[in-house]
Amino acid sequence: MLSSKKGVTLIELVVASIIIALMIVPVFNLFFIGSKLNKEGKQLYLSNLLCSTYLNAIINQDKKRLAELDEMEDKEVIGYYSLESLGIEDCYKGFKRKVLIKAFEESKLYLIQVAVTWQTKNGTKTYLLKTLVEKS
Repeated sequence: MLSSKKGVTLIELVVASIIIALMIVPVFNLFFIGSKLNKEGKQLYLSNLLCSTYLNAIINQDKKRLAELDEMEDKEVIGYYSLESLGIEDCYKGFKRKVLIKAFEESKLYLIQVAVTWQTKNGTKTYLLKTLVEKS
């Protein structure tokens, strides 16, 4: 009579476990990479929001009142371009926003530049928006 043994041996279990482990490790790495990219994307989104909000608020003001402004943090700005007069909130925690308004000689053009910086594990990151506006 033929006898058939059903079941798996210890070697088959070890080999199957190794194969499954080799397949699962890259999938877990994708979750970690996705989480990291999600955090970086959120930081870029927030920095873009901070820059564009301030830049648009300045552009939408009376162009006749455009004046030069040395590069300084938004909290230091007083008067016409202050956060209060533009109706803008402070930066989010961990972000710093700087603004610069510079006139070009012999023209009615002004460069408006807003930069947002923040710290990461790899150092300081900066997001910068610039535009030219004609003084009316």
